[in-house]
Amino acid sequence: MVAVSDKIICKQREVLEGSDIELLMLDVHYSKNKSFMFGVFYRPLASDTRCLEILQKNLELLAPQAEIVLVADFNLKDVEWTSRLMLKNSVDYELFSDILSDNFLTQVVLQPSRGVSILDLVLTNNSDVICDVEVGEPISHHNRIVAVILSRGPLTKRQVIC
Repeated sequence: MVAVSDKIICKQREVLEGSDIELLMLDVHYSKNKSFMFGVFYRPLASDTRCLEILQKNLELLAPQAEIVLVADFNLKDVEWTSRLMLKNSVDYELFSDILSDNFLTQVVLQPSRGVSILDLVLTNNSDVICDVEVGEPISHHNRIVAVILSRGPLTKRQVIC
């Protein structure tokens, strides 16, 4: 679920092959001709590569210069984020690495969000738009993550809680 103030202009994107995937994509407009894509994605632990393939297809539809902010739980814990090294060799990790590289996505959460693992991700292709990332107290079995999205124009600072 994503809650958006009625003062923010946003439009939900249609998601390809989306009935069985947990993916929500919004175009958030912060000035007359400027926007970014805000997405929320969940990959169940026991899922096959299809979830990642569908995410990849949907990201491919974005304009090449589109700014992306994607909050997600990929349930892929074997990543060393400071070097972006995949610690496990599998089709899922290879596809995940391709998604990150193809879209120039950087992970901004560098503290564990579930036990000792970083499962809850805030990914962006423009690290200048995300600041003040905090991993907070647990909510259910994951920790709360708060990040501030900065934009140029009438929207100047927005808080996102994952």
